[in-house]
Amino acid sequence: MCDALDASVLDGAAALASLDDVALGERIVALDVLARRVAAAQAAAVRAFDRRGAADAFGCASTAAWLRSHAGASEREARSLVALSRSLDRWPAFAAAFAEGAVSAAHLRIASAATRILSDETVAAGDAFLTATARALDSGRFAAVVRHWVARVAPSEFERDTERRYDARWLSISETFAGMRSIQGMLDPESGALIESAVASLLAANPVDDARTRDQQRADALTDLVQVAVARGPSSLSDAVRPEVVVHAATVAGDVAPPPSVGDQALTPAAFDRLSCDAQWRRLLLDAAAVPVELGRATRTVPAGLRKFVALRDGGCRYPGCARGQSFCEAHHVVHWRHGGRTDADNLVLLCRYHHHVVHERAHALTLLPDGVVEVAKPDGHILTGRPRGPTRERLEV
Repeated sequence: MCDALDASVLDGAAALASLDDVALGERIVALDVLARRVAAAQAAAVRAFDRRGAADAFGCASTAAWLRSHAGASEREARSLVALSRSLDRWPAFAAAFAEGAVSAAHLRIASAATRILSDETVAAGDAFLTATARALDSGRFAAVVRHWVARVAPSEFERDTERRYDARWLSISETFAGMRSIQGMLDPESGALIESAVASLLAANPVDDARTRDQQRADALTDLVQVAVARGPSSLSDAVRPEVVVHAATVAGDVAPPPSVGDQALTPAAFDRLSCDAQWRRLLLDAAAVPVELGRATRTVPAGLRKFVALRDGGCRYPGCARGQSFCEAHHVVHWRHGGRTDADNLVLLCRYHHHVVHERAHALTLLPDGVVEVAKPDGHILTGRPRGPTRERLEV
């Protein structure tokens, strides 16, 4: 099945003892390329089998069912292989690179999953670029590039998909028969990146001789974060460090810039506006070669004193009907700063994280009236109103 060159790398373990370190490393790389080529050949064969409907000749309802009964694949493995094989038609350049072992099945699955929301024409236009990128990057870094590419070439589709993933978030905590607590869930990319970053910041401080496994360290780090929050109390959350936004000089000058991101997670414009409502800002100056030469001093969009004043006036989330307390809220610019909005009390309201998301990402238009009343116009035309819980100028004058 393999040519002579490929067959030579399949020698048994005894033959490896005669190889020096360099040759052994080369053998590992050669085996990886061979494994990719075999996986590509299998995917191509499955695609031909699937296209013919050959499973019917064996009395099987589908190609996936045939793989389970004749190839010993699990249901998940069978469905994954069929999906991979079908993606070959959409990615001709990618399929060719896969066949020669230059990219892996993981690269192709990542590209297919991230671009399922795109038209065939958009995918075809990006096939060559993403294939060249996959050749140069491991699958993890490639995934970040694909997400940013999708955000750039199809912003509307990317925004709809981001909302779909946000709605898919969930978390459950249950007690096992042994008294342990089982924590399971799925988080949207932004929330997941936030928690992952917080946990990772504590892992970095662990001593080298730590006897715990990495998973045990993560469990302890998450517990430490909760303990700190409980010990300080809800009031401390309002004074927590806000997101930091770094503005590239090229962005300010109007040049083309990549989509904003949290870690390697691309953000929609609405999500960027929401995060930047109550953030710290730094200006990053670049020289002609795009090398950073100055990182400006951090400044808060909403100064601490002004934020406390708004918190006193609003008393909590201002979205009508929400009872979330001020400690769990973010300051929102009613008219965003980049649209000419001012950073003062007449243009700021508190919103909990969920309703901040709703206002920015789901087009719930919020208006702050002179008497302190908030009006929210929902996309379906309904108008909601709510009053602040604390003192306002009008109340003090009565």
